[in-house]
Amino acid sequence: SDLSKPLKTEMIDTSSGVLFTTWDEDTKMLYVGGKGDGNIRYYELSAERPYIHFLSEYKSSTPQRGLGWLQKTALKVGECEVARAYKLQPKGTIEVISFTVPRKATVFQEDISPPTREFAALTSAAEWLGG
Repeated sequence: SDLSKPLKTEMIDTSSGVLFTTWDEDTKMLYVGGKGDGNIRYYELSAERPYIHFLSEYKSSTPQRGLGWLQKTALKVGECEVARAYKLQPKGTIEVISFTVPRKATVFQEDISPPTREFAALTSAAEWLGG
């Protein structure tokens, strides 16, 4: 594919802060939060035009200094949780933000919780150091 020009351009924010991006390979969702901004926007990416779809936005007036994400295997799948962020706030406190899909069901939903990678070592430290 031709990477000399963008497939799509999307206005995210007018701030000049650094963007914190997190890609969820399983759900094809991209989470974008800006340093100094309080909001986290999320998008779904696809192989077909227009390639990116704005889904929603977590809004807050408290700016973030950083974002961390919980591993997928620890999410509350019975509550339709698809991601959980840990937002570092200016005074050093951490806010937990849960991203859920609004559904009435309280059981496992296979379409929003597809199989994910297991974080297990493929080699030992000794094997890796040994080449």
